[in-house]
Amino acid sequence: HATSTLGGGNDHLVASGVGEKIVFWDRRAATGLEVFEESHSEDVTRVRFQPSRRNRLFTASVDGLACVFDLGGCPADINDEAGLLRVLSTETAICEVGFCANGTGAGEDDLFWCLTGNEEVFLFDAG
Repeated sequence: HATSTLGGGNDHLVASGVGEKIVFWDRRAATGLEVFEESHSEDVTRVRFQPSRRNRLFTASVDGLACVFDLGGCPADINDEAGLLRVLSTETAICEVGFCANGTGAGEDDLFWCLTGNEEVFLFDAG
């Protein structure tokens, strides 16, 4: 599996799931920045930046975990331990993820959803 997303303050940051790792590049300089090697124990299936919070990265994996990271305001701030906000569990492989509104009118991406291989949908607060 390979999945990528564009985010960061000015959409300069590329995050990709490669095997069980999450790899970061600065697209302005075309240089590698960081590799998160211990966030997931199996293949990363999806990585997505939250649309309203471009520094917040959500990752999902075959291990049934979704991780939420705050990557800070500049490339030097990227750190898997300091930036980890939450670990969410579905207890089964996650195939797809996305964001949706919670129905209160507060925002278009208040909820983070995960679709598993068993066709179950899990909803989590994206705040």
